[in-house]
Amino acid sequence: MDYHKKKAKSAEEFLTLYFEQEHLLESIDYDKNLLPELIEKARKLVSEDPSPRNEILLSYLLIENKDTEGIRLLDSMARTGERRALYLLGECYHNGYLVDKDIDQSIRCYELAASKGEPMALTRMGIAYTYGFGKEKDIKRAISCFEKSAEQGHPVALYSLGVLHSVSSFEKKDMKKAIHYFEEAAKQGSIEALSSLGRAYKYGEGVPQDYRKSLECFLKASEEGDLFAINNVALYYERGLGVAFDLKKALTFYERGAKENYAPSLYHLGLFYLEGKAVEKDEKKAFELLKKASDLNYPLACYYLGLLYKDGRGTDKDEERAFYCFRIAKENGIALATYELALLYLNGEGVPKDIDIAKVLLRQASEQGVKEAKEKLDELN
Repeated sequence: MDYHKKKAKSAEEFLTLYFEQEHLLESIDYDKNLLPELIEKARKLVSEDPSPRNEILLSYLLIENKDTEGIRLLDSMARTGERRALYLLGECYHNGYLVDKDIDQSIRCYELAASKGEPMALTRMGIAYTYGFGKEKDIKRAISCFEKSAEQGHPVALYSLGVLHSVSSFEKKDMKKAIHYFEEAAKQGSIEALSSLGRAYKYGEGVPQDYRKSLECFLKASEEGDLFAINNVALYYERGLGVAFDLKKALTFYERGAKENYAPSLYHLGLFYLEGKAVEKDEKKAFELLKKASDLNYPLACYYLGLLYKDGRGTDKDEERAFYCFRIAKENGIALATYELALLYLNGEGVPKDIDIAKVLLRQASEQGVKEAKEKLDELN
């Protein structure tokens, strides 16, 4: 399960986050070199006060350190019905931490913890019912679990409710409810919810379209490393949406996304090098970036990669590979790729010449709005 992680730079900061700010253990990011110090401090806490909260902390840190003592301690607490221990034990079985991976056993632990109101376990059960992980799909039960967890302010549950109400395939679409849950989740620190709000304002879904508000959400999420948000901030600077047009700033954000191998950012950065936007034109660099995005199954990158193979730009000319790229892009709904495939069949490039197939493809591309395809079809007829 994804968490928005708070960074602890020291053992003291880690403990502060755990005890004072009520952060879940799983949501604290820290240098693993701190483990010995953290374990020593946790042992001292348990010796002074063997409360469930201190024992949970110790067992968690021991498991992080791959010490089976942590599992034994967690199992002992779980047998007493301690809800957080039950949930964490479920996580161990779910992920195979120091125990054999066992989804059924993990679900049993989650169910017991959920019956005692543990918010993370309720969220886990909500996910299980949503996607059929260890349970049959049941959206009504999923929503019930998420709602019980959301009542306790759990950000993942709030965000999940937003998603369920925004996607008609799961539940009757209700963007007003979705926006409410995204806003509440964002207040609880959900970066995914912030990005979802950015998207809603971008397209005017459940709220009036507002590029400035959208950008504000995306900027906040981008500060926490959300790749979807980072790419959107770049798009806004590139196109001057809700902010002054600034290709250099767009380039900076695309580079951040590309560094993390985010396909849309790799694609857009590739086009910057292909067209010489805010950088010196470099078709070889463009090819490398588009190839990476294509390998990550980004359809538009496949299309542009096909053009580079077809014309021998940034790479050796290879009409057979161009055909393959265009075919993949066409199968993913890129109309211009359908047009390029038609041209390959029309000219016998990379495939045997076939006027009839070319005409079929030109007709398809024309129906998808490609003006050049209609013009070419008219010529042939």
